[in-house]
Amino acid sequence: MAEEAVPEPENKPDINLKKVEAAVIKEHPKVFQNIPKGQREEILRAVFSITKIHSGPLPPLELIEGYENLHPGSAKLIFEIFEKQSLHRIKLEDTVVTAQQRQSGRGQNYALIVALSFLGVAGLCILMGHDVSGGVLGSVDVLGIVTVFITGNAKKSNSLKQKELPTPNRQNKTTQRGLIQEKAKRN
Repeated sequence: MAEEAVPEPENKPDINLKKVEAAVIKEHPKVFQNIPKGQREEILRAVFSITKIHSGPLPPLELIEGYENLHPGSAKLIFEIFEKQSLHRIKLEDTVVTAQQRQSGRGQNYALIVALSFLGVAGLCILMGHDVSGGVLGSVDVLGIVTVFITGNAKKSNSLKQKELPTPNRQNKTTQRGLIQEKAKRN
């Protein structure tokens, strides 16, 4: 049985295995302790890989280039579709925000009418000689208005605080192996 040479992939990442080996030994000194020097490079080549994670509205550049090579004009199509989708999303968000503002304004107007009606009834009760009933009704009305005002401001404040929290950048992160390669390149 004759052994055939297996060609290495053409798109293999540019890896300086000596630097990677040095970085691995620096981080984990005992890892290659009983392994002959000739086999270390073979082991590193077999297990070393880079993992990229991409998050975003568009595919990574390499993927877009691949599509363009496979089907000329597809990159332009991808960007046109993205642009149309973005414009659609912006228009939809604008419509939703406008509708929510109108609804909120209507709700505030109706609440004002109800609150003034209760205060009017409370005033009438007091004028008709029902001081306790009018006082209780007026007090409950004012207490309700103040409570809604305070809780509304507290919710708004909490909402603003949550929006200010930083979010982690999830684009183009590498795994620990990739970090080892980055350290090796720097050294």
